[in-house]
Amino acid sequence: MKVEIEWIPVGEKLPELECEVLVTIRNKITGDLSAGLSVWSGALYDKGWEASRLDDYLDTRYTDDFEVTAWAHLPTPYKEEKEQ
Repeated sequence: MKVEIEWIPVGEKLPELECEVLVTIRNKITGDLSAGLSVWSGALYDKGWEASRLDDYLDTRYTDDFEVTAWAHLPTPYKEEKEQ
């Protein structure tokens, strides 16, 4: 089953503070998606965005080279059905 993600541009709306969401990050200097990966886990805090992937960490609050371009709510986690 394929689930479509509803991406919300940051120019239209921001997520609630400290709420974990999916984010798309772009390198502002090259225009490329960060490290070739377009979807990261992130959260918006008072001081800016924090974003990470499984094997690396990127804190966009401390660099002007990266920007979060869009975000999406996390999907509902998979839940196994109990046998009756």
